[in-house]
Amino acid sequence: DTKLNEEFGNSQPSRLPSKKASTEAPKTGPSPVALSSAEQESPEEKELTRLIRQKQSEIDQAKRKWSNRRQRLQGERQEEESTLRELLEKDKKREYDRIEKEMNGLRSNFEYQVNAEKKWMDEFKRDSKHRNEWICVFKPAMVARTKP
Repeated sequence: DTKLNEEFGNSQPSRLPSKKASTEAPKTGPSPVALSSAEQESPEEKELTRLIRQKQSEIDQAKRKWSNRRQRLQGERQEEESTLRELLEKDKKREYDRIEKEMNGLRSNFEYQVNAEKKWMDEFKRDSKHRNEWICVFKPAMVARTKP
């Protein structure tokens, strides 16, 4: 270890944390350090510290409350949106089906009317004595009146 330090120009031996130090859990809470009477908290400071901690916990509670409420409302909103989407899709499908059914009914009715017109025209052409002749309704000899 010292050879490596000498090669790289380190005069101090490297201090790696020992395994014993890393396995111990860090201690929490007040440390048992003896303070002089001038450094100790006065009752007023203790009360202020307590009030500050109380206010911080109230703020944290309010933040948690609002975030929970926001998450709950967002979840409800997403549920409502998905329900509305499903309803709209069903309504759209139902409307398409209704239009399709209506169109099919109209189509058959229209085809029937067209066939009836064709039949009427064919009969008219067959039965009429004028085959592809033009008949002039107004004869050139007629005089147009300006008054009745």
